Amino acid sequence: MFIFRVKLIRTIKYTEVIYYSVRLYIDIIKVYLRSAHIFCNAFLISLIAIPSKFINSLNGKIDTSKVQLLNKVKIKNIKNGAVMTYTLVPENEANLKAGKISISTPIAKGLLGKKVGDKAEIKVPSGVMTFEIIEISI
Repeated sequence: MFIFRVKLIRTIKYTEVIYYSVRLYIDIIKVYLRSAHIFCNAFLISLIAIPSKFINSLNGKIDTSKVQLLNKVKIKNIKNGAVMTYTLVPENEANLKAGKISISTPIAKGLLGKKVGDKAEIKVPSGVMTFEIIEISI
């Protein structure tokens, strides 16, 4: 009986050591992930701040003769006559409710490089849509 208790105590101690070692590694990983998350957030914030300063410095220098990034485009759907206004923005700033569409969307890709009065046939998942460009602004 005494030998069994000694073995049981040794087993418990080994399992406790293993348990606390695993807990230590988990805590270390949590600290690492937390600091990596903080670094990534700071990096992303800096990426957002730089373009906004750059865009403000370009005020009045953006070309509106043809559709390009950061242009506000007023288009008319030829089929149903609906008029829509979109601003072409980078992917991370896209917000359809605010009228901002990503430059990588099919509609934005089809509008790029077009001028006022041009018609753009754009292939979308529901078929082909034809738009006429009414106005380009900043």
